[in-house]
This record gives sequence, C-alpha cells and structure tokens, in this order.
Amino acid sequence: MQSFVSLFTAEKVKQPTAKELWGVSMHQALPFIGFGFLDNLIMIVAGDYIDLTLGTALGITTLTAAALGNTISDVAGIGSAWYVESIALKGRALGVTLGCLLGMVPLCFLPTPEKEPEKKEVKKDMEKAILPT
Repeated sequence: MQSFVSLFTAEKVKQPTAKELWGVSMHQALPFIGFGFLDNLIMIVAGDYIDLTLGTALGITTLTAAALGNTISDVAGIGSAWYVESIALKGRALGVTLGCLLGMVPLCFLPTPEKEPEKKEVKKDMEKAILPT
C-alpha cells in the first residue's frame, strides 16, 4: 500500500523530443488553418461584393464594406465553429496565421485598381442624380 506522502509526490516525466513537440504542434494547428482560410475567404469575397454593389449604390467607403464583409465572415464562423471544434479542441496561432494567409488567395483573382476610377465615376453620377445643383 502506498504511503500518504507518495500519493502527492510528482513522478519524473521524460522531456518530450523535438519530433514529439512538432507532432503535437501540427495536430493542434492544422484545423485552424482551415478556420483562418474560411474566415479570410468569406471576408474578402463578401467585402468586395458589398463594395461593388452597396458601396457604389449607397456611397459607403471601402473600409465600411470591408467591415460588413468581416461581420458576414464572423457570422459564418459561428456556424462553422462546430466543425472546427469537432476536429480539434484547442488551436494555435500558427494554424490561424497560416489559414488567414491562405484565405487571402481571392486577392489574386480580384480586379486590380483599374476598377477604382470606374467606381468614382459611378459615385459622381449618383451624387449628380441625388444632390440638387
């Protein structure tokens, strides 16, 4: 039978190897790559769509459109949280960072700043139609 003192003494634990630490890190980080990817993907696509449609129609700024896109992305994140949490219980900054960077892929496919003069023209036309001269 164990003595009272031996019940509360810590056993020596072997120090994990670098390979074991890397494996745990990857296990914890990988699911959050997917979360970061989805978060940025939805935010960029929604923000760009809002900027091109509501932004020109209502005259909101690009940053306002980006904030609205982020709101949509956050709401979508609530819906996808169960899927992410079912894959892993804890996340790490590495996974979210890598996922966010991967989620910026839509930026490669969005039109370049040539669309800005067109957007300004639409805004000027709307101002002329709305504001009395």
